Amino acid sequence: IKDRVGHYLIKDNIKDLKEKDKTVIESSSGNTAKALKTLTEINGLDFKTLTNRIKLDHVKDSLLVLGTDIEELPGKSECPDPTNPDDPLTEIEKLVNQKPDEYFHSGQYTSENNTRAHYETTGKEIIKDLGEVDYLFGGLGTSGSTKGVAQSLKEENPDTEVYGITADPSDFIPGIRNSNEMWEVGLFEREIYTDFIEVDSNKALDRMVELITSSGVMGGPTTGANFHALLQRLQKIDPELDETKKAVFFACDRYEPYTDYIK
Repeated sequence: IKDRVGHYLIKDNIKDLKEKDKTVIESSSGNTAKALKTLTEINGLDFKTLTNRIKLDHVKDSLLVLGTDIEELPGKSECPDPTNPDDPLTEIEKLVNQKPDEYFHSGQYTSENNTRAHYETTGKEIIKDLGEVDYLFGGLGTSGSTKGVAQSLKEENPDTEVYGITADPSDFIPGIRNSNEMWEVGLFEREIYTDFIEVDSNKALDRMVELITSSGVMGGPTTGANFHALLQRLQKIDPELDETKKAVFFACDRYEPYTDYIK
């Protein structure tokens, strides 16, 4: 999911970035940073992540192995917070304004290319495979993947129900926000969603293991959260169904990078 986002965030600017030898800068603690670091390296460009979100040592280690330039700020929010003076997006904006010839902000939290990546690819692929979809379950980080796929599916079936998945308020699941941090900034648009479902990390990990052992789907914690939300919701409506329905959830991460977290 984040490889597609990383590609779309910079693909239209690659020629200009090479000519001007700009450094791509992003606020990411994980998979978007990994994708952008790889893509920029392939294209002979530098990459820097400025973030306050690296809570897991092994994720940071993975980025360092790739040679990522990491600058960490003291903020703790899982979501951009314009009221926080240490907010990464605020700091990135200052840096880009001060040195516009040196930096290019890829902007995963604000760029519609994040959404477009999944509107044009993932959503269309789902429709090609399944036709109309009745239910979509997606975890909310930047919200770009769920938003993009939802827009695509709703063009095919305006009645598609879209459920946004968050962690419980006092909990932490890598890759998604908790429900207290669903501030309406950036790409998040509340009206896209039929409802929101909170999941605690223990349930997410139980479902993660269930998927791996029963189906060979090697998903990680967010995949488990999405699967749990799907089952929780569909079990409520199943007795009322008198026809076949199609439901989609995102298997958006793998479990291997999160073994320390899982322990």
